[in-house]
Amino acid sequence: MISVYINNRLLKVIEFLKNKDEATIKETAVALKISEKAVRYEIDKLNFILAVNKFPEIKKESKGRLISREFSAAYDEKVFLELINKNTKNDRKEYIKLRILLDEKINFSRMSDELDVSRTTVKNDVSEIEKEIKKEIKKDGIKLNNNNHDNEETDIRNYILKNYKENINKFFYMEETESGLIDTLVFNELSGADMDMIREFLNRISEEIENKDNNFYEYIFSYLIVAYMRIRRGHLIENMKNKSFLKNTNEYILVSGQIKILEKSFGITYAENEVLQLVDYILGFISYGYNTSIFESWIEIKLLVQEIISEVNNYTDLDITSDEELFNGLLNHIKPVIYRMKNSLGIEEEIYYEAIKAYPELFDIVKNALKGLENLIGKKIDNSEIALFTIHFLASIERNRNFRNKYRNILLVCGGGYGTSMLVGKQLEENYDINITATLSYMELLDYNLENVDLIISTLTLNEHLTEKINKPIVKITAFFTVEDQEKLNIYLVKKNSYKEKMNKVLELIEETDIVKNDRELKNKLKLIIDEDDTVLIKKEKRLADFILEDRVQIIDSAESWQKSIEICGRPLIEKNEIKKDYIEEIINIAELFGVHFILENNVAIPHGEVFTNVNKSCISVLSIRNAVDFPGNRKVFLMFLIGAANITEHVKSIEEIINLTQKKDLLEKIKKIDNSAELYKFFKTLNN
Repeated sequence: MISVYINNRLLKVIEFLKNKDEATIKETAVALKISEKAVRYEIDKLNFILAVNKFPEIKKESKGRLISREFSAAYDEKVFLELINKNTKNDRKEYIKLRILLDEKINFSRMSDELDVSRTTVKNDVSEIEKEIKKEIKKDGIKLNNNNHDNEETDIRNYILKNYKENINKFFYMEETESGLIDTLVFNELSGADMDMIREFLNRISEEIENKDNNFYEYIFSYLIVAYMRIRRGHLIENMKNKSFLKNTNEYILVSGQIKILEKSFGITYAENEVLQLVDYILGFISYGYNTSIFESWIEIKLLVQEIISEVNNYTDLDITSDEELFNGLLNHIKPVIYRMKNSLGIEEEIYYEAIKAYPELFDIVKNALKGLENLIGKKIDNSEIALFTIHFLASIERNRNFRNKYRNILLVCGGGYGTSMLVGKQLEENYDINITATLSYMELLDYNLENVDLIISTLTLNEHLTEKINKPIVKITAFFTVEDQEKLNIYLVKKNSYKEKMNKVLELIEETDIVKNDRELKNKLKLIIDEDDTVLIKKEKRLADFILEDRVQIIDSAESWQKSIEICGRPLIEKNEIKKDYIEEIINIAELFGVHFILENNVAIPHGEVFTNVNKSCISVLSIRNAVDFPGNRKVFLMFLIGAANITEHVKSIEEIINLTQKKDLLEKIKKIDNSAELYKFFKTLNN
């Protein structure tokens, strides 16, 4: 039985059609308040699920008629929900982990019935979870013991907060959530709570303390939910440090006056220690002095912030020393950083760290500039916190650059998958002064807010009916950035500075710099300008040859199926722990559901899954197949590059080189004649020399 995760929109379509003999696309769209295009998309997805599991499909007739008679007759809610809600091992383990953290115990028999797996499977999962928790505890410095009853309640809550904040915050934003186990658990936990009253509490607190930071809303909201889930199980905070201080703060008076809102919303009573702990969290965002040794160091902090800015400024091609927004932003940011570091409170490392992976040198420069702060607080600042500082500097650099350059907000619409989207976006950014606000598929364009978009660039031919509704200029280009494409774009976009203009800047710098005394500063500035005007820091792009290692290159005679060829190609990456086995399954599932979008010209393919997901390290494996394997849609593949992307930028150059290779038939013929993997490896290593 093949299973697929579905979203709430598809569930609503099923609910609408399950008791009807027939309907129309328009009728369904109006009833569910979604676009007709979205209805067609969800019907196609539903029919795929039905077809592969041998259930009657929804028949699509002319004029938008939907015949659902056979589907309605065969529909069995229990069977269908089992069909669509099968869970991966990772989903199951995360669910069991959260249940253990919340309940402090687990009944193997009850959990096996609940998850429809054997008791042995649950026991094995619990054993793996215990090892993972120990590893995470060692890394984060959180004090958790095997016996939860020996743990500090705040440590347990902090651990839950660190690992499940993202799931919880979906309910703050009222996001449409997938039917996953964690989301379902949180939803059930909150079923009796009044979310509007919780938001009212947050808004009142936020207004009084004059803190509109989105991080404040998310962090305090998620803490409130975690605390509620523990309190309703009888797990209370018994010991509270700094009680007398906290009770004499204005924040304690404020929270005490508003706590009835939360008690009414959750249906629980907040003991004094619970109120004090909430105040402690809130103070972490607006003050750092009460639980640190640097309460008297405000002047020193201000000087330190200016010193940090000056140090980073030495390595940029802009003067950011007078950026008041940066100064104030860092000054306010340092407060919660000190609080979190002092109290071993982690933040979501992946979200922030991935955001700056494209700028590793800026990250290192900021890291070095923060040494003074580390000395002041007596603790090493972890990478996720450094990443947040880096984002402040990236924002400042962009803000200051916008005074010089005229940016155009571009919406990019592509239909060729990750590789094509990244290549087109990279080519545009290298050649024009633009800001790509988003890269969307055709379907996503239907519901996208175009208010802040100046121009739409598309590699797809957009439907006339759609273009009539869009009051924005649209430029249709190819994925290969031809001369004709550039002529079209030149009508709308401003080209980046020429080499001559850059050299003029070099001469100006030399004239205004004392080379003898400031040669290091001059050297850094020259590197920045000569390399690329819009790249703040030098960063060497990895090329295809950099990713191809000898033990990742294979040659085979044939494959029994296209699915098997992908498995064979990915096997070396799994063995090296660069990707997980689930990544291969994801590629195959996506191809079966949406088609083989990753096949390029001349029988070359670049199978890939989602960025970040099930990928431990950016990597590429190569498979040459002497007898080309048949893919769906009468497509054949003889050469395959399986790509795992740990971030959104690292493979841009590699994909560009692969696409260029597909257009060189002479080189492809040479590859076909190579009969051993060692020679093929050498071929790719010397390809661009």
